[in-house]
Amino acid sequence: MTNVPGDSGRPGVGAYQADWDDDDDADYTETKSFFRTSEFWVALLIGIAVLLAAYSSTNDSISREDGWRFATAISIGYMVSRGLAKAGSREPND
Repeated sequence: MTNVPGDSGRPGVGAYQADWDDDDDADYTETKSFFRTSEFWVALLIGIAVLLAAYSSTNDSISREDGWRFATAISIGYMVSRGLAKAGSREPND
């Protein structure tokens, strides 16, 4: 087995760790800003649409309580997906 910079001696870990250890001079941010992602805008638009449907005066719409539940579920889903997207990814500084 060849030694890779940052190799911990454990198989399969060295190359991954070397990717992070070779750039100690902060050339990277973690990920894009949240407002620059399509996931944010889609989640925002869907949340607004759900709340508009909940507060519309027709009998076919969802209840206000269900609307807030769905909007909360959309927000939680966005936060989880954003957390997964940020895990271990980097973006070069401009």
